[in-house]
Amino acid sequence: MKVLQVMASAGEGGLEKHLVDLANGLCQRGIHVAVCANPMYRDRFASEVEFIPFDFSGSRRNPLLLTRLLFTLRRAHADIIHAQANKAGQILATLSPLLKAKTVTTVHNIKKRLHHAAAMDLVIGVSKTVSAQVGNNCLTVYNGIAVPDVPATAPCQTPAATPDNWLAVGRLVKAKGFDVLIQAFREVPGTLKIAGEGPERPLLEQLIKQYDLSNRVSLLGHREDVPDLMHAADAVVISSRREGFSYVFSEALLCETPLVSTDVPVPNEILPAALIAPVEDPAALAQVMSACNQRPEHHRQAQAFARCELTLDAMVDKTLQAYRRLLPS
Repeated sequence: MKVLQVMASAGEGGLEKHLVDLANGLCQRGIHVAVCANPMYRDRFASEVEFIPFDFSGSRRNPLLLTRLLFTLRRAHADIIHAQANKAGQILATLSPLLKAKTVTTVHNIKKRLHHAAAMDLVIGVSKTVSAQVGNNCLTVYNGIAVPDVPATAPCQTPAATPDNWLAVGRLVKAKGFDVLIQAFREVPGTLKIAGEGPERPLLEQLIKQYDLSNRVSLLGHREDVPDLMHAADAVVISSRREGFSYVFSEALLCETPLVSTDVPVPNEILPAALIAPVEDPAALAQVMSACNQRPEHHRQAQAFARCELTLDAMVDKTLQAYRRLLPS
């Protein structure tokens, strides 16, 4: 079996991480994997992955781009062509009548326009919420991550009755809702560390000063040691306004750190209602945070689910099973 992964992105985030992890994981299982993507990603992949550089900077309807890509895809002689995210999916849908390979696309976020999904042999959604939007021809495969190592010096993760040391992680952008979290933290005891960098930093610094929280809330900037921070925290909070798939959620569960979240995928598909707060509601978020560890079994159940469904091995194996169902035995 040869699988060709196609990604039109030129960014840095969850989509790009997903493709690298999936391609390398499939390669480890003996699958012939090729990746067609921006040349900037060439060095992210295992040496066994066949990398096909392609400039996707034009419009997805550009005739020259479509013609060039059609010849590139044909020359790859893949059994399955898998487009990652919306732009690559729409382009592949346009070209699919001219290709012999089976076609797959992964939808990573909730989108208003998903007409291209109907042209695919298989659509994968990264959450049940995304899959429900696509319809019947959609298989849910949660994004997976490598299980974080527990540092030798990590404290015993016996949940504190009332969390005193909170952690939030993500880019400092409006979608992550850190402004709402800082407002909520006026009513939550303890300290809050926010790991991440982004354009909202000045606003967040202003809010911290405005609410007199400088002694309790700190912005850590970009950090490479997030698993260590999670192991050291009493609890993790996700305050997002919207999410396609939250890697922070998976990482916290696999670190066995208690967490609460706003009502976004994937937390709202796995956590009980007691650990979920409405979006854009500081008072409700503060209440959920204060009651975080009243039911420790809630956290244990979510962590057990993560060990089965949110690992890198689970994601790669389920995707490979889906590929095999598409091909003649």
